[in-house]
Amino acid sequence: MTLLKKRLERAQVRSNDFLFGLNDSGNMDAELALRFLKRSPSGVTEIYFHPEIFDPHRTDGDRSRQREYEALINPQLRQTLLTSGIQLITFSDL
Repeated sequence: MTLLKKRLERAQVRSNDFLFGLNDSGNMDAELALRFLKRSPSGVTEIYFHPEIFDPHRTDGDRSRQREYEALINPQLRQTLLTSGIQLITFSDL
């Protein structure tokens, strides 16, 4: 167990058990998200996204975040969630 996880437990702070996608920030697409879902172990898993609807009028817009938004609304991703028994939660649910 990592030092951070031990500290969180001692402080009685709940956290996710696993994290996918941190190294893929800005490159998360539906295909990668589906692979993560299919490999998701038992426990609380966070999949790291920073979605955004791209606005060409904003100078700080990021097209990669538009791709992440599109991944989240992908019908195949939703179907995989429905058929796999994965329960979506928020951190407040922990």
